[in-house]
Amino acid sequence: MSINNLGISAKVLIATTLVSLALITLSTIYMLQNVSKISNETKENRIVEMKYLLDESIKHKEDIGLTNAITIANDIRLINALKTDNREEALKILSKISNNFKAHTSYKNVKIHLHTKDIHSFLRAWNPKKFGDDLSSFRKTLVKVNRDKKAFTTFEAGRAGLVLRGIAPLMINNEYYGSIEFIQGLNSVAKSFDSKQKHFMLLMNQDLSSVTSLQSNLQEVGSYQLSQKFIHQDFFNKASNIDFKQLLKTGSYQDNNYLYTYQEVIDFNGKSLGIFLLGENVKHLSKAVKNSTSTIYKSTIAMILLLLILSVVIFIVINKLVLSEIKELQHTIKYVVSPEKPTFTTVS
Repeated sequence: MSINNLGISAKVLIATTLVSLALITLSTIYMLQNVSKISNETKENRIVEMKYLLDESIKHKEDIGLTNAITIANDIRLINALKTDNREEALKILSKISNNFKAHTSYKNVKIHLHTKDIHSFLRAWNPKKFGDDLSSFRKTLVKVNRDKKAFTTFEAGRAGLVLRGIAPLMINNEYYGSIEFIQGLNSVAKSFDSKQKHFMLLMNQDLSSVTSLQSNLQEVGSYQLSQKFIHQDFFNKASNIDFKQLLKTGSYQDNNYLYTYQEVIDFNGKSLGIFLLGENVKHLSKAVKNSTSTIYKSTIAMILLLLILSVVIFIVINKLVLSEIKELQHTIKYVVSPEKPTFTTVS
């Protein structure tokens, strides 16, 4: 049956239904686009949040390393112990500093290393029996402080692995006697991330493992080697199987378990030493997206219901008021033009 053969009421109903369906379709498309947008924005926000947390944590560690290296370097007793080759006295001083850190701070793995002016090890506070070895061939940071006579912080791979080093010269009246380094691992950073339901791993490039004395003990994560003790076991297990090429190319990666991102570990020469691998469980991400999109879902459903109610009301109004008037007008016109009108007889 042609639509032209339908009555006015049927035509109005069809038109109202089509308009309502079109508006509902547009509302649904708008909702889906916004849900997708919110999902992407939530993901990007979480990546920014993890990187911000990393930057703040590393900056804090750098400040601690530099401040303590400078403070220790200004201890005249330590300089005198170095000048007089009194390793026992130097050990007493450095052991007290290390013990204070373990007792009163969250930094339990601080190591202090004292070097001579010809870049040989004078004292490793954590291993006093090992000293006298030449460090100049692979410890570029010590060559730098020996040359520039200025304190600085940087990441560097050494026999202890990839660590953060605060290095300062030991000087009296502009005379250089050696250097001190305040060495920190990043276990405290990993623990801080873990407490916030996020995860962190310091991964060292494999080509640097030759300078460490821990080669056989380093755990592999993709094409990198883990350079920390504290780990979240599930994150470690899942991260070992991700596509690192894709991660490095796009800046982020997501599987069924975690959202990953990274930041390069750069030394004082601008050389890449590895990456900080960061992650968050996708369950937390999904929960955040769900909370953000629930309002959109509710608003869209409410709008669709309102459109349906409005369509029904419009149909009823048109049908009752407008169509009834049209039908009455049709009836009047039909009566006027009808050839069979009733006749009236005048009675005289």
